[in-house]
Formats: sequence, C-alpha cells, structure tokens
Amino acid sequence: MLSIIQKLPSFAVFFLIVFIYFSETLPLSNKNLVKNSYNSKEAPIVLNNEVDNHVLKKRQRRGGARRRQRNRRQIRNLVSSLNLQLVRLQLQIQSLQQQLSSRVLLLTTTTTMGG
Repeated sequence: MLSIIQKLPSFAVFFLIVFIYFSETLPLSNKNLVKNSYNSKEAPIVLNNEVDNHVLKKRQRRGGARRRQRNRRQIRNLVSSLNLQLVRLQLQIQSLQQQLSSRVLLLTTTTTMGG
C-alpha cells in the first residue's frame, strides 16, 4: 500500500508529460482578436430604449426617496435636540427666577425690618 502512494506522484507526472506530448493546440479561428476588441470600444452604445430609460428613472427615484428619507431623519434629530436644549434652558431660567425671587424677598424683608 505504501509503495502505491509513493509511486502515485511519479505516475501523475508521467501522465501529464504524455498528455502534453500528444495533445495539440486548437487552431484559433480568428487571428485578429486584438483588432476586434478595439473595434468594440470605438462603437458607441446607445441607451435610448424605453426599458432602459424606465430602469434609469426607477433607480433615480429610489435614490431620491432614500435621500429624502435621510434628510427627514436628520431634520427630526435636529428638531428633537433643539427641543431638548430648550427644555434645559427653561429649567435653568426657572431655577434662576426662584433664586432671584428668594434673594429679592430676603432683601425686602431685611430692609423693612431694619428701617
């Protein structure tokens, strides 16, 4: 069994050499392959079909819808952050008003009693 495994790579190499020796390359039917590839680049491609236009418009609409949705989401986020800032400012103003009123009350009570 071990001798078969050792002989297998040499048999594969021998088989490949025999195959390469007896095989023939297929003749190319068109010898001018490079020139044909240049010709295809020179020819303009016209996309004026109704189907192509429909597909292009559909893609543009889909992209526009995504863009509008993204813009709406950004605007909603900005508005919510502004609302949060306004609430914070209102709370700060209320606390400052309370502090002022307590100080004014202290000033008025001390001046009337001392006078």
